[in-house]
Amino acid sequence: MYQRFVPAVSWFLAPVLAFSVVLAEASALAPTQWADTAHQPGGALVGASGFVLHADGSAWQGFSAASRRWQSVADVSDVLAAQGARVALFDRGDAQLVWSAFDGRTALLESGSAVHTLAEGDVALVVTDGKAGSFAHAFSALTGGWSSVALEGGAIDAEEIALGDAVIALRDGVRYLGFAARTGTWSALETPTNEEGNPPFARGEVALAPLRLLGGGGVDRMAAFSGVLGTWDVSELLHFSSSTHIGRHVALIRVQHPILTRFYASGYSAYTGRWTTDTAHVHTTTVVVQYGGESIVVMENLNPAFNLTAFGARPGVWSTLSGSRVVLSVEGDSAIAENPLNGALAGASGLRAGWALVAGTAPHGVAPGSDHLALILDSNLNWRTFSPATRTFSAPAEGIEFSNSAAVAGLIGADGRARGGSPRGGMWVEGPLLSSGSTMTAMGSILAWADGTSGELTLFDGRTSQLRPAPAEIAAPQIHAGEQVLVAVDASSPGEVYGYSARRGDWALAGDGALATPFDVPVEVLGDVAWLVDGNQRLWAFGAGRDAELAHDWPDGPGFHLPAPTTGEPASLRLALNGAPSELAVLLAAPTVEANGISLPPLVGVGFLPVTGTVTLAVQSLAPTGTANLDLPLPAGVAPGTRIWLQSVHLDLESGALRFGAGVADAWLF
Repeated sequence: MYQRFVPAVSWFLAPVLAFSVVLAEASALAPTQWADTAHQPGGALVGASGFVLHADGSAWQGFSAASRRWQSVADVSDVLAAQGARVALFDRGDAQLVWSAFDGRTALLESGSAVHTLAEGDVALVVTDGKAGSFAHAFSALTGGWSSVALEGGAIDAEEIALGDAVIALRDGVRYLGFAARTGTWSALETPTNEEGNPPFARGEVALAPLRLLGGGGVDRMAAFSGVLGTWDVSELLHFSSSTHIGRHVALIRVQHPILTRFYASGYSAYTGRWTTDTAHVHTTTVVVQYGGESIVVMENLNPAFNLTAFGARPGVWSTLSGSRVVLSVEGDSAIAENPLNGALAGASGLRAGWALVAGTAPHGVAPGSDHLALILDSNLNWRTFSPATRTFSAPAEGIEFSNSAAVAGLIGADGRARGGSPRGGMWVEGPLLSSGSTMTAMGSILAWADGTSGELTLFDGRTSQLRPAPAEIAAPQIHAGEQVLVAVDASSPGEVYGYSARRGDWALAGDGALATPFDVPVEVLGDVAWLVDGNQRLWAFGAGRDAELAHDWPDGPGFHLPAPTTGEPASLRLALNGAPSELAVLLAAPTVEANGISLPPLVGVGFLPVTGTVTLAVQSLAPTGTANLDLPLPAGVAPGTRIWLQSVHLDLESGALRFGAGVADAWLF
């Protein structure tokens, strides 16, 4: 898939290496993963999963988990009106200012006073009503600009607005408006009969609008809006008792035959932007059970012959499994069922079409709480994982203790052996041998074991299926975990605070281990960031981001990238490159990774892409801010479940220093 891109890394690096040696013998270190700023006691201190904000008396300072640096983002007099995971919206009375924590951009909206100011995930919304009319103004953290649309129905009420993490939907009189974070644009859906529908609702990258198109008193169609493609699609005629499910990437309704008394399941995918009806399986009103997850829905059809039909967000088709089955779980990206006659397991993925089968020992149970993998216990008390990325089951493994979260699963066996599992690899990886009283922590993509005797801390890196031991200096650490960040405070030396990033798979020490104690604000961890205020009133923050940070990062985040679809809508790989404003960044890609990293002097740092098979995707100046937002087109025809690895190389144009970018990212293309 990369033959169309420019030359292999070795061709690029040869002249760059020579250039760097001529300019300077010294090399610059990679940016620190901890950053500090002055703390103002009594000043607002606000955290979200992607950033930290602090009003320090002179300005609002913002720390981004992606760029891992502080920047002044708003005037101190601005009022923080709303926040999402990667957006913060400030009200100035006669204007609004928004900040994107993804790439550090701010955008001013001079539109007058606002009627509504809202934010969620990657989107922000301002609705204004003045002499010039009523307008809806939307901002995307990914595209970095405001997009405005005039409201035909005048000022709208709050109940006519729906926000998801990557989508906004409005009811504007007899039409609906949708805004997609990935495209940064509005799209209108006109109702042909001028019948006002019900208020919209949204989740993740899907918004639904119940329509009245036949002129009657009830809803008879469902319109869906894609936060991926920025398009609307209207369903077929609804069954009068249709029970709607909405997940982050899918929706499910039942529709009826236009003439005959027949009913069918219809699934919507944000990644195809279409409703797809399963006309091969006829339903009645009493013999169908439906299940819904974030990227997958399942219908249990009891008549005339038992079967399960699953619809996944990608590729947006129905898959059938015939025969006697018991549905065990439909959650996140996976559906798990078992055959009660022989104990065989079946798994379906919201990311890949079809069902996978494996022999098993019934009865099985599924541990709740996992979005991006399934953790399954058989009657022999052995555990399997199911990976929706590879659509495979792992081999069973023994464990008397377990812990699972969105993207990892951990075990401790009767012999004290720890094991870790990730949806990326689809297999168990052997961890440390633990003593009695050991503990295990799973949250988001963090999986950590603390030995009950030594206190030694070991983390499982799900990206590379490697173990990442903590620095030896940490004694009996106090642990604070978020979804992508873990902070360990040395109990014997509280001024030594270490941060671990699940996105990078590395550790970093704050302030060279000399933070003033006691802390004025204790360690806080949320999502991708951690922060504290030390005894010298320095506000320290730690971010999970990399120098090449993906906008959509499955399974560390819910969204993923997709190749160009056959419908003609553009598809792309979006990421932010981070570094110093004086640097030139080169984005590299490879189909494989060096899990433990390689050294390649005179480059400073660790490289994770192999010397052969690596290609250059982009060369980008980071001036003037130190961050550049890239949107690279993806070719069509990529096999589902393709995984590529990305890392940047940075050349400082002032000093000639050359370094590897912090961290390696794996981008999944479904």
